[in-house]
Amino acid sequence: MKRLKKHLFFTFICFCLLCTTMSGCSRNSSPYDFKYPKRLTNNDCFENYTVFDPNIRYTECYEFVDAGRKIRRLEYSAIKGAEDLSFMVCYKTIFWFGENRWMGVLREKDCDIQPIKDFTPSKIELCTYDDLFAWNPGSIDVEENPECYYRYAEHTFSDSILAINSEEAIAEIMVVAKRPTTMTTEENYREHELYPVSYELDSILWEEKPIYVKISFAECEGLVWVGQLLTDEEGNFYMERSSYVNTSLHLTNTLADPFYKSWGYPLGKHMEAILSELVVSE
Repeated sequence: MKRLKKHLFFTFICFCLLCTTMSGCSRNSSPYDFKYPKRLTNNDCFENYTVFDPNIRYTECYEFVDAGRKIRRLEYSAIKGAEDLSFMVCYKTIFWFGENRWMGVLREKDCDIQPIKDFTPSKIELCTYDDLFAWNPGSIDVEENPECYYRYAEHTFSDSILAINSEEAIAEIMVVAKRPTTMTTEENYREHELYPVSYELDSILWEEKPIYVKISFAECEGLVWVGQLLTDEEGNFYMERSSYVNTSLHLTNTLADPFYKSWGYPLGKHMEAILSELVVSE
């Protein structure tokens, strides 16, 4: 009898170890799994990350930091190519007249890198883009559409319409893209006086979808800079550049989202020539 009990106990221990091993293997088999530093929590991310550039998007990310919470409000994910966690995606669930969502790329507070200024553009192209960052009921639901979240670029950007290779045209794009990422309230008012607000302009369309400039970086494949192309009634061309107003740079766990304004900045003659030909051919 004692021998039987020992045998059953040994069998039970083996079974538990097997289940644990299988469970671990099952989790690690996920293509989006990421080994975060031990004891990293959502609270740590909330305290150590902040918004920095509303034109920055991500291309692909990993699973959420395991916060062990029962109710999700803020979730954070590592970004492909930024495994040092200098940048992360924040996914915010907002319960207000239903369940809505906001997503943004955040930067570690101790990091002062501005990708659009400090990284090397590896490719600049025109493409269409469905902005799933928008705060609305149609934003990504990770539980229902996990692939749209983890492989963001694949589900939001079209194939390249046109690669921008002209050095002069690239220079005109970068002049707009390198404008300030954050502004004071006074600077915000001044921009309003000098440049048209983006929603006052018309979208430039390709197959009935808005066209964007997408800038990729050699240093990080997981980050891209995105700016919409716009036009006015006279046929002048602009590119959208958004900036956070520095009175609202902190992400809160409330209904409020970081506040930014978007203006249309005029492009130069080389980009105007490219866009004129593109619009006519379309």
